[in-house]
Amino acid sequence: MSFIFVVGSFRIDLVCYLCFINYFLNRVIMAIFQTKNINGIQQKISLMAVILFFLAFSACSGDRIGISKMVVGEKDSGEATIGSPMLVKANIFLDENISGIELEMISQNSEGEEWTYSQQFTDKYSGANSAKFDEQFMFPNGTEAGNYDLTLTVTGESGAIVQEKRKLRISVDSTVPVVDELEVGINASGDDLHLAAHITAVKKIRQVILSVESEDW
Repeated sequence: MSFIFVVGSFRIDLVCYLCFINYFLNRVIMAIFQTKNINGIQQKISLMAVILFFLAFSACSGDRIGISKMVVGEKDSGEATIGSPMLVKANIFLDENISGIELEMISQNSEGEEWTYSQQFTDKYSGANSAKFDEQFMFPNGTEAGNYDLTLTVTGESGAIVQEKRKLRISVDSTVPVVDELEVGINASGDDLHLAAHITAVKKIRQVILSVESEDW
């Protein structure tokens, strides 16, 4: 556990402060024993001080405000293929509760025109000040192969915002079927569901599975 003091625009993590104090005391002890030439005791105390320093440093490195250990694609490759979900993972820690998480991808063509798509992940992560973000990001219809800027944005309930940006390359895998131009609709009486899509596959299509999900059932 760490405590955070705010002084003006400066944030001081108590554990990190103790790391510095421990290091300073270690240097003072070494200087004293070097002066008195008591090598055996000096080595033992110095070793204990070093161990305490690394333990404090380990505690200091945890629960950092922001986004850490972000993974994009399998084995953090930063690559994905059209028609397949892309894995995105990250550790999130705020000093206030999370209100929303947004994953945005942006590309720019040779003419300078910008294409943007974003997806919200709120209900699953809101209400806590830390989260292990782990989602399969689905590319929308019309996504083209190319290079993209991917941004994960986390917003706190009091307005705090943290971001992590990564480069993403999207390519086409000819062995993976691609579904686009998806149309879904229901008639006025609510008893007929219309579904249409364009499916492209190198080999013959063996099976098509339609999955309908809801929070209520």
